[in-house]
Amino acid sequence: GKGGYGEVSLYCATKGESKESYAVKHIGIPAELEGHEREFLRREVNILRKISHSNIVKLHDVSTDDPEDPRNLLLVLEYVQGLTLYALTKQSLKLPEQQTRPIMKQLLLALSYLHGLNIMHRDVKPLNIMISPDGHVKLLDFGLSRDLAPGADARTDRAGTLGYTAPEINMRWRSRRKTYGYGVEVDCYSLGVVLYWVLVGSMPELSITSSHQQHCMAARHLSEDAKDLQSKLMDPEPRTRMTVREAAMHPWTTRENNSTMDEDTSNDEHDQAKAKSDGEERPSKRQRRSSSSSSSSSSSSSSSS
Repeated sequence: GKGGYGEVSLYCATKGESKESYAVKHIGIPAELEGHEREFLRREVNILRKISHSNIVKLHDVSTDDPEDPRNLLLVLEYVQGLTLYALTKQSLKLPEQQTRPIMKQLLLALSYLHGLNIMHRDVKPLNIMISPDGHVKLLDFGLSRDLAPGADARTDRAGTLGYTAPEINMRWRSRRKTYGYGVEVDCYSLGVVLYWVLVGSMPELSITSSHQQHCMAARHLSEDAKDLQSKLMDPEPRTRMTVREAAMHPWTTRENNSTMDEDTSNDEHDQAKAKSDGEERPSKRQRRSSSSSSSSSSSSSSSS
């Protein structure tokens, strides 16, 4: 299909007797696209050559007829079997918190690694995240990524996918605040959008305040910890936005998946809303559990007396 550099095709290939599979990304750059697009491509290749992480797709080889004029380039990449996070979520409209948690943990590991190398991805979204049948996560597509060497200027160009981009990528936002450029914090914002989209099944509803601050309307059915994590990742102010390392230590992220807290809090409000629509007051799960405990205690006391 169409890519940032022109025509992009993807093939699956095998090597020798081992029959090991690879994904081959063929990028054809039209002759009329000069300079800028080729520089994008060189940066993607250089970053992929530099990184190695179990949650990031691996570049095995690059092939071109003319290294100085890469109009037809072949990127030989690790073949990842499975579904994109987008396709996985669409199958069931949204994912439960317990299923989403291990995915988020692995994404945080990948982004923490990148940010530690001063690399920002700039296009974190469900279509660029692969999930293997055994639940292993791979971050893909580094076409918009940037290597922020120590001391280098912050980025000022507009890049990313509409809906997932942080507000500071918008030049008007920066001019109102008299700030220059942006950094790896943009990936944290995008991850917050991904978390919302996966758990809710739709894009976040944003509201603009009188001071031009952009705020996300919380989804009522999420657990309190999920709301807190998502809102802190989507903090419109990059200086106070939660980092990937902080997100990795958040109570929602570190909670064990055998915990009942996700289910209890996520479904209580839905149950209450349904009860109100039926014209009755229905106790929450915690209230029912507490009532059950009290009844058990009373029964025990009666039998002992």
